[in-house]
Amino acid sequence: MKHIKTHKLFESTEREEDIKDICLELEDEGFNIEYNNVLDPVKSIGINVPYREGAGVISEFFDYDQVKEVVDRIVLYLGDKFVGLYIVDHNHQLARILVDISGHFTCGFGKKPNRVNWVIIKYRDI
Repeated sequence: MKHIKTHKLFESTEREEDIKDICLELEDEGFNIEYNNVLDPVKSIGINVPYREGAGVISEFFDYDQVKEVVDRIVLYLGDKFVGLYIVDHNHQLARILVDISGHFTCGFGKKPNRVNWVIIKYRDI
């Protein structure tokens, strides 16, 4: 008798668990990591900082260099499953980052992004 393989609707894949492990460092530093699979099989990982007040300063921005190393590791880990890297800047402008195999990127802002609101990584999970 053939058995039908069941699949839980919201079951995490091994890839998702590995990505969550890679992102633990950012969570420890206070970043929010959001996982989205609404466009299945294309999934996304969003990185931002919580809106916070401190010492009279309200900030929801961060420097891309604070997350670059982890983003690079995720992109390298995803390999050919990687779809795109997007950055929302401090003016809430979305730019797609073009990443080549050597890790260099060109940005729609014309220069290296620094005041960043969101970093979004999209990948195929098939």
